[in-house]
Amino acid sequence: MANFIICCDSNEERKKKFLSQIEPLIAPIEGLVISTISAEVFSVVWAANKKAPVSFFKNDRGLGIIWGDAFCSEYKLTAEKLIDIWDADQDRLFDSFDGFYAAATFKYRSGLVVGTDILGLFPVYYYVSDNIILVGSSPELFKYHPLFYAEFNPAGLVGILLTNSIVDNETLLKGVKRLDAGHALLWPKGNDYREIQQYTIPISTMYFDMPYNAQLHLLDELLSHAIFRYSEEGQIGLLLSGGLDSRTVGGYIKSFRDDTLAFTIGENTDIEMQCAIKVAKSLTMQHHAFPIENDRYPLYANLQTTWEHCANGFNNIWGWGIPSQIKNFPQRIATGFILDVALGGAFPKAINKALSFDTLFQQDNSWGVAPDTLTTLLKINIFGDLIQALIRKLKIQYEKYADYETKRILCYKLRHRQRFHVGGVVWQISFGSWPILPILDKQILEVIGGLPAATLSERRAQKDLLCLKFPNLAAIPLDTNSYKPVILRPRLRHLLSNYLQDRVKPLNNCLNGLRFGEKIEKRHYYRLYDFNNPGWVEVRRQAEKYRDCAADFFNMDVFNKLLPPPETKIHFKDGISDASGLKNLLGFLLWTGKRNADTL
Repeated sequence: MANFIICCDSNEERKKKFLSQIEPLIAPIEGLVISTISAEVFSVVWAANKKAPVSFFKNDRGLGIIWGDAFCSEYKLTAEKLIDIWDADQDRLFDSFDGFYAAATFKYRSGLVVGTDILGLFPVYYYVSDNIILVGSSPELFKYHPLFYAEFNPAGLVGILLTNSIVDNETLLKGVKRLDAGHALLWPKGNDYREIQQYTIPISTMYFDMPYNAQLHLLDELLSHAIFRYSEEGQIGLLLSGGLDSRTVGGYIKSFRDDTLAFTIGENTDIEMQCAIKVAKSLTMQHHAFPIENDRYPLYANLQTTWEHCANGFNNIWGWGIPSQIKNFPQRIATGFILDVALGGAFPKAINKALSFDTLFQQDNSWGVAPDTLTTLLKINIFGDLIQALIRKLKIQYEKYADYETKRILCYKLRHRQRFHVGGVVWQISFGSWPILPILDKQILEVIGGLPAATLSERRAQKDLLCLKFPNLAAIPLDTNSYKPVILRPRLRHLLSNYLQDRVKPLNNCLNGLRFGEKIEKRHYYRLYDFNNPGWVEVRRQAEKYRDCAADFFNMDVFNKLLPPPETKIHFKDGISDASGLKNLLGFLLWTGKRNADTL
């Protein structure tokens, strides 16, 4: 990945001073290569893994730069070609590209253009003031520019606490916006900046009358094509979980190459790991496993606070532990991220739940703080009626996405929770190896946007596709974050094993990880997200010294009840989602404490 800062400032001396300050600070982790390039008022500095795909080009018209893999039709885009395609004087719909990337052009005649992947996963933030513009993958280093004025933004915090991510691209700092998904940022010379639409998920009924088998065939063709073109260059790795998405991607990769390395996060005793080991063996891929170390959680929390400003929530701090594990492996790493939601996982599982904004918001809010609780927590003189205002704004956005409820849900999930909660991990991973995401393909999204709900519901097409295309992988247990993995195409011996397990209690106890009366958590993600594990407890200790800072924003009686001292063990019905809102409070406490310390 690249952590980058673009500065457009006509005051050359001021710009040089700013760049000299941020250049030593721009690498979030060790071992990254720092580079810089300038043209007229434009300068950019970035830090990236030495193997990261970065293309830049400068000529007599200006310069272009691409961090990542951007695909235009059937070819991979270069920075030289990008200069021909993007122009700040354009008022038409801007060209967008497939793949995970961020890109920029600056032309002496017309000005600056900055864009990112079609779902806005690659973070781009910007600040405009007094004829200067700052753009970066993080807003952290903006503060070193003398014309940047940092002020707390209440709307940014309310969005994070409500939904586990920012809402309406409002960050924790006033004046700093995140570039909207599917948009490009334009700063034409002599004119005000603006965002212009590049891409929107196509919604249609195009494939409603197509026979189901033909729909499967179409998905098969598109997935195969996308995965092939994204991963044909150099050796690649596969981030392999025990679930459905990554083994599907692995099956396609195996169909056209034999040199892929598989990686799984966790311990050998994890249920997910046991599933992944069998998948890797079936694919004849060399398999590597690595745990996320609890004792490094405080370091990961500091990286999350510093570089992400809580924009993606505060659950996935562990993602910062991945780059060091994979940095010496292949240049690119394939993932199945977001395929589950795009291929039907977005819909509510319970049949009796109505498909509506209210149902969807309840799902997102289960990862945050309930509105009623938030009303008592936030100081009204600072936050006013922002809670209900943001909910109304989300509902208005939701209703504009499509005419069909299922399609509204799909667009909403991709543009909100998936963009931030999952996209944040994608950005973290890219510091070690560049991520490949098949879902970042316009043809795939066009088909998904035109398929009927019956095809996608409960991930029907995805499961059937695996069974038809890769029956050996369908016969291997699927991890479902439970103690009882599911097999899509069970063999006789598995059916017999299940029968015995259901009939013999000691075997069930063993399956549930009970040994001599002590429960051993073998579900990887429950252990990783456990708010009472030693790593999270240490993060809570680090934040404790900033507890007094919370009084500026919160009613402390409510805050102290929600987030007790680190020595207090907190019990949750669901250890993953139920702790999420508290982690967001914890992340903000670290962020505001660090901000106060920096101003002293």
